[in-house]
Amino acid sequence: MNDSNGVIWICTINGLFKVSLLTENFEKITFNNLDQDRSNYIKGILEISNNQYVVATMAGLFSLKNSKITPITDHREGYSGTMYYNKQSKYLYAGRNDKDLACYRLNGDQFTKAFEFLAG
Repeated sequence: MNDSNGVIWICTINGLFKVSLLTENFEKITFNNLDQDRSNYIKGILEISNNQYVVATMAGLFSLKNSKITPITDHREGYSGTMYYNKQSKYLYAGRNDKDLACYRLNGDQFTKAFEFLAG
């Protein structure tokens, strides 16, 4: 993904990589939660606003804001990487692996679960 700051984000099974087109700086972002192998299996990234992103992993969703990583979900749920954020309603829709679609609402800097579609 190419974000609004000219940064390319690359999702891999070994972590998230950030490449600045302006400085040609290359950085690996590591998710240090309870299950590092699954949390560093990156399925997708979505820019929410300037310097704020949601990262979908095999170990849940994470918020990445100004280099600070915060878990949004329980580490046992894998996400498919398919996500959509509605800036007006502040709802984040995220597909869960082989399950359903979960919806979260952004309140300030924190996401809270709002509801599920097609709960499996």
